[in-house]
Amino acid sequence: MPSESNSEFDQLESSSNDGTDESDAYSKSAMAAEEAYKELDAVKDKLKEERFLFVLAGLVLLNAHILGNMDNWAAPVVIGILQIFGLLIFARRSGVEEVQQLLDKLLDAVKPGR
Repeated sequence: MPSESNSEFDQLESSSNDGTDESDAYSKSAMAAEEAYKELDAVKDKLKEERFLFVLAGLVLLNAHILGNMDNWAAPVVIGILQIFGLLIFARRSGVEEVQQLLDKLLDAVKPGR
């Protein structure tokens, strides 16, 4: 049966009393917290990008199924234009920087007065 003096709290307390500086321990824990926040931000960004790609793939499949069976050409063109604007907004909010860079290059290429 483990004794109470071997608890994790007692071990931490004894390690802080054996001559180490408290500010050094604080700075190490602050650095570890900062690293954890950076990793968390990276994971959040990756999940947002994956969500965007999942929505894009679903939209492509839906378009292939529904728009391919339409008799006229005006409805697919209008729906496609609306979807492109919606996807651009969704890409910006999802943090997909590649889409923004491609859009900037495209707009620079078609800019009047060049």
